[in-house]
Amino acid sequence: MSYFSQSQEEAEKRFKKYRSLDPFPDIKPALLNRADIMNYVAATGMIYPFNPDDLKPASYVLRLGSPCIFFDENGDKKQIKIQRGEQFISKSNSISFASVKGFFQFPDYIAGRFNLRIKNVYRGLLLGTGPLVDPGFVGKLSFPLHNLTLNDYVFMYDENMIWMEFTKLSENQKWITELPEKNQFERKGFYEPNIKFKKRVLWNVNDYIFRAEPHRPVRSSIPEEMKKNQEVIKHAQDILDKAKLDAETAKKDAEQARIESENAKRIAERVEKRERTISIAVALIVLISLTAITVTVVQLYCDMKKYVVETEKRINQDVSKNNQMYLESLKKIDNLDSRTANLENNQTVNKKSSKADVNK
Repeated sequence: MSYFSQSQEEAEKRFKKYRSLDPFPDIKPALLNRADIMNYVAATGMIYPFNPDDLKPASYVLRLGSPCIFFDENGDKKQIKIQRGEQFISKSNSISFASVKGFFQFPDYIAGRFNLRIKNVYRGLLLGTGPLVDPGFVGKLSFPLHNLTLNDYVFMYDENMIWMEFTKLSENQKWITELPEKNQFERKGFYEPNIKFKKRVLWNVNDYIFRAEPHRPVRSSIPEEMKKNQEVIKHAQDILDKAKLDAETAKKDAEQARIESENAKRIAERVEKRERTISIAVALIVLISLTAITVTVVQLYCDMKKYVVETEKRINQDVSKNNQMYLESLKKIDNLDSRTANLENNQTVNKKSSKADVNK
């Protein structure tokens, strides 16, 4: 059997066995060194997958995983899934939430604490006050990454982000029971000092800053944001002053408008009164004119009626007179006819008398 778990299933099986049972009760409660970290990871399946090359004398590398989350300027959550060869960018003056590769199972007698690698610390990035991973935690780890600088920082998938240290809790009878032979786990962990510290010349703060960010200054975004805020405040104050001035001007304009409105109202009332008077006068004139026209028409009608009656009367008189004359003419004609007839009779008689005389 391999010393370290070769699958998550195997790691879970080892964890189930030693979750509440210390396989190495002779290791005293303390900050675990490299060798003891290896021993406990092998026995309890505390970290899967586990790479011994990522160990330092008293800590273990935690590498960037997926997903990474941040909130944009509108407050919308953005989730980015990355894989090998891909990157995640921590924007200036932002907070991001990054995942750690691997699966973690902490037994009841070991706690963990992690923080940023020193390079990221000198970049001006913050992780917090060293988050504590409680004994008994099972699952995947993530962390908030505060970038309070003016720089954007690029991180690659699987990049060394943070270091975790492991502390064994003070003794408790619950997990320090002496193990039977079959439950004992062989200690194969070994300790190595940090060789690079022996080879490196003594660094000062300038060296650390240059190593962390050799091409850009590491500046806090807070003064810049304060400057922006001051500019915004000044701009807002200018707007406020202008608004006050505009308000005063508007107040004066409103007062002037009120006065002009009252003057216009008085003028309108006078015009309305004058128009009302003119309207009444026009109405009276129209009424008088209509009355005069009506009287004239009535008078004309009466005169015409009188004329028609008189004319009719004269016509009737003329007709009556003509009828009388006609009758008298007929009477005269009749008299003339009678006289003519008498004359003719007398003439006939005379002719007969004369003829008689002749014959005698």
